[in-house]
Amino acid sequence: MDGFRGIEVKKLVCLSQFPAEGNTRHYAVDHRNIPYYGIFQLSGHEWCDNGRHTTQNKCNTSCNNFLDDNIRDDVQCLKKVLTEYRINHWRHYKNNCNLNTLRIYNLKCAFFFENDKWYKNLVRDEPRKPLKIHIHFPST
Repeated sequence: MDGFRGIEVKKLVCLSQFPAEGNTRHYAVDHRNIPYYGIFQLSGHEWCDNGRHTTQNKCNTSCNNFLDDNIRDDVQCLKKVLTEYRINHWRHYKNNCNLNTLRIYNLKCAFFFENDKWYKNLVRDEPRKPLKIHIHFPST
């Protein structure tokens, strides 16, 4: 997803941290009684069918599908949200993912890769091959 609609992956990682803290099973209800599901906090009134409310179900899926460790369906729906609203659609992103926070994500990623034996060996052994990284969030 890095670069999708001009959005850097660090912004998506930050989005997944608030308020879900990287938890794919995160469920919350806001002050308007709107349920939010999964790692990207997708609205049960707009993006999925929760079986309890009338929904727009723009992603044509059950909200329960956003509460498991397989985030492929979450990402497909996230792409629809980002296409329609952009990343500032999430209040949590606007409130928490400021420039300083995003710099910390840069530093953490840079430190991890520069000091990781696996990465050093990969760069040394195959310097011309493009590097693809898949981020997996551990289940809790």
